[in-house]
Amino acid sequence: MDAAVEDGKLEDGVGVLATEARRLREFGFTAAEMDRAKKWMAAFYERAYNERDKTESGSFAQEYVDQLPRRTNRAPASPTSTGSSSSCCRASR
Repeated sequence: MDAAVEDGKLEDGVGVLATEARRLREFGFTAAEMDRAKKWMAAFYERAYNERDKTESGSFAQEYVDQLPRRTNRAPASPTSTGSSSSCCRASR
Protein backbone atom coordinates (compact mmCIF):
# COMPACT_ATOMS: atom_id res chain seq x y z
CA MET A 1 0.00 0.00 0.00
CA ASP A 2 1.09 3.51 -0.59
CA ALA A 3 -0.44 6.95 -0.59
CA ALA A 4 0.31 10.51 -1.56
CA VAL A 5 -0.61 13.16 0.99
CA GLU A 6 -0.63 16.94 1.02
CA ASP A 7 2.07 18.78 2.93
CA GLY A 8 1.31 18.73 6.64
CA LYS A 9 -1.19 15.87 6.32
CA LEU A 10 1.14 12.93 6.94
CA GLU A 11 -0.59 11.82 10.14
CA ASP A 12 -3.98 11.89 8.40
CA GLY A 13 -2.59 9.82 5.53
CA VAL A 14 -1.06 7.25 7.88
CA GLY A 15 -4.38 7.00 9.71
CA VAL A 16 -6.27 6.36 6.46
CA LEU A 17 -3.74 3.69 5.44
CA ALA A 18 -4.04 2.00 8.83
CA THR A 19 -7.85 1.98 8.56
CA GLU A 20 -7.74 0.51 5.06
CA ALA A 21 -5.21 -2.14 6.13
CA ARG A 22 -7.52 -3.19 8.99
CA ARG A 23 -10.48 -3.39 6.61
CA LEU A 24 -8.46 -5.44 4.17
CA ARG A 25 -7.35 -7.88 6.87
CA GLU A 26 -10.92 -8.23 8.12
CA PHE A 27 -12.85 -8.39 4.85
CA GLY A 28 -10.32 -9.01 2.05
CA PHE A 29 -11.01 -8.14 -1.58
CA THR A 30 -14.21 -8.87 -3.44
CA ALA A 31 -14.06 -10.94 -6.62
CA ALA A 32 -15.01 -7.83 -8.61
CA GLU A 33 -12.17 -5.80 -7.04
CA MET A 34 -9.64 -8.53 -7.85
CA ASP A 35 -10.92 -8.82 -11.43
CA ARG A 36 -10.73 -5.04 -11.91
CA ALA A 37 -7.17 -4.94 -10.54
CA LYS A 38 -6.05 -7.83 -12.76
CA LYS A 39 -7.50 -6.16 -15.85
CA TRP A 40 -5.88 -2.84 -14.96
CA MET A 41 -2.47 -4.47 -14.45
CA ALA A 42 -2.72 -6.48 -17.68
CA ALA A 43 -3.64 -3.34 -19.65
CA PHE A 44 -0.84 -1.34 -17.97
CA TYR A 45 1.84 -3.89 -18.85
CA GLU A 46 0.48 -4.45 -22.35
CA ARG A 47 0.66 -0.68 -23.00
CA ALA A 48 4.17 -0.55 -21.57
CA TYR A 49 5.24 -3.44 -23.78
CA ASN A 50 3.68 -1.94 -26.89
CA GLU A 51 5.38 1.41 -26.23
CA ARG A 52 8.73 -0.01 -25.15
CA ASP A 53 10.56 1.53 -28.10
CA LYS A 54 9.26 4.99 -27.10
CA THR A 55 10.06 4.66 -23.40
CA GLU A 56 13.06 6.40 -21.84
CA SER A 57 15.55 4.00 -20.28
CA GLY A 58 15.13 5.77 -16.93
CA SER A 59 11.57 4.48 -16.77
CA PHE A 60 12.80 0.93 -17.22
CA ALA A 61 15.43 1.45 -14.55
CA GLN A 62 12.83 2.83 -12.14
CA GLU A 63 10.64 -0.25 -12.68
CA TYR A 64 13.58 -2.45 -11.68
CA VAL A 65 14.32 -0.31 -8.62
CA ASP A 66 10.65 -0.41 -7.58
CA GLN A 67 10.82 -4.21 -7.49
CA LEU A 68 13.73 -4.30 -5.04
CA PRO A 69 12.92 -4.95 -1.40
CA ARG A 70 12.64 -1.76 0.60
CA ARG A 71 15.31 -1.20 3.24
CA THR A 72 15.57 1.35 5.97
CA ASN A 73 17.95 4.19 5.19
CA ARG A 74 19.93 3.73 8.32
CA ALA A 75 23.61 4.52 8.55
CA PRO A 76 25.72 1.54 9.62
CA ALA A 77 27.07 1.67 13.15
CA SER A 78 30.46 3.26 13.52
CA PRO A 79 33.27 1.08 14.89
CA THR A 80 33.47 3.19 18.04
CA SER A 81 29.76 2.87 18.85
CA THR A 82 29.93 -0.92 19.23
CA GLY A 83 33.47 -1.26 20.53
CA SER A 84 34.40 -3.52 17.62
CA SER A 85 36.29 -2.50 14.52
CA SER A 86 34.78 -5.36 12.51
CA SER A 87 31.22 -3.97 12.76
CA CYS A 88 31.93 -1.46 10.02
CA CYS A 89 31.79 -4.19 7.41
CA ARG A 90 28.55 -5.92 8.43
CA ALA A 91 25.39 -5.31 6.46
CA SER A 92 22.84 -3.33 8.42
CA ARG A 93 19.20 -4.41 8.34
